[in-house]
Amino acid sequence: MNTATANTTTEPARYLRVEQCTNTYGLSRAWLYPLLSNNTVKSVCLRKKGNIRGLRLVLRESLEAFIESQAGAFTEEASKLTSNAVIAKRVKAAKRVEAAV
Repeated sequence: MNTATANTTTEPARYLRVEQCTNTYGLSRAWLYPLLSNNTVKSVCLRKKGNIRGLRLVLRESLEAFIESQAGAFTEEASKLTSNAVIAKRVKAAKRVEAAV
């Protein structure tokens, strides 16, 4: 048995093709390309000199950081909505009590 292969761990690829991003994270190309064009998510395009088209590679860390930031923003917004709903219920209950008195 080769010890070099026995001790290796499988690490996720540092860069992903656009198709891999769409398959792995469920993002559509229409969602992903604007993030790449405004550098919200970092990527690199490999192409030969003089070519217009090339191979777009997305930095996995950058994409995951963006997704996490959106999850955090969603959680904060949800907690605000929840606290606002609780306050609204309390105000409504207080008005009912005042109306009953």
